[in-house]
Amino acid sequence: MLITLFPIGNNANLSRINVFPINMEKFLGSNLKYLRKERGLILDDMLQSLDIKRSTFNTYETGKAEPSLTVLSKIASFFGLGLDELVSQDLSNKAGSEPSKTIPLPQNRDRSDKTNKKSSIVTVDTSENSVVPILDVKAAAGPPTMLDEPDYYKELPTFTFPNYFFRGGVLVSIPVRGDSMTPTIKQGDYVIGKELDLLAELKSGEVYIIIHQIDQRVAFTVKRCFYFAGDEAITLQSDNADYPIDQLPVEAVLKIYHVEAALTSQLHKAEFSVKGHLERIERRIDRIEKRISE
Repeated sequence: MLITLFPIGNNANLSRINVFPINMEKFLGSNLKYLRKERGLILDDMLQSLDIKRSTFNTYETGKAEPSLTVLSKIASFFGLGLDELVSQDLSNKAGSEPSKTIPLPQNRDRSDKTNKKSSIVTVDTSENSVVPILDVKAAAGPPTMLDEPDYYKELPTFTFPNYFFRGGVLVSIPVRGDSMTPTIKQGDYVIGKELDLLAELKSGEVYIIIHQIDQRVAFTVKRCFYFAGDEAITLQSDNADYPIDQLPVEAVLKIYHVEAALTSQLHKAEFSVKGHLERIERRIDRIEKRISE
């Protein structure tokens, strides 16, 4: 098996545009501190998701520096807020109002507090190796509630990897059906995904496993996803241009896993020309004959 790791980034290099209101410095830093504490987020985990250095983030919180539009949009999306809310409103004064829906997974259940999250999946074995259950796509006709039942996962086959392959997080794997994600992922490959805690953690342009509900059935989808705070649907895009772009309503989403790696036994075949190989042999023989004749 060949393990292919994905960094499938989609960050455009946007130049800095000063479109923020004058009171940005007044609210941005205090809002960042408030949001982090109010949602019980661990700073290092949050910064890893945002791909921001601690020292840089500290300058945002203290007001010593302002983020670029790209970074600010990323932060706002992470918290499920609009840009205007983040930079021009005192969010601590809105604490009594209805909280924004930063996570709809599953069934719009609030799981923004990671400390209260209890997964049904066993993530490590007795040797601290990563245990990755292979979700049974054939059993997808089961009810959505099965995803929260430990017995469902106990019956599944698993992959086991040394813990340095995947550090932390809840992992699952599914076999890929069809050719909608070729050439990135091929039919028969197994993709391994790490569960998102917040919908706002979804990075537009990257590949995800999405488990969603159709009527009373569970469906599995592997697609390149695009989502921005406030959207009512996630845009699903195939890498195979023959497939159309689709929309998946947020309320239908049960779980989302960021694709960390793919297992494949389909190595790319190099073009091999017998004629070219014979020509190279002939050239070598010619060189040898010339040396002998000298």
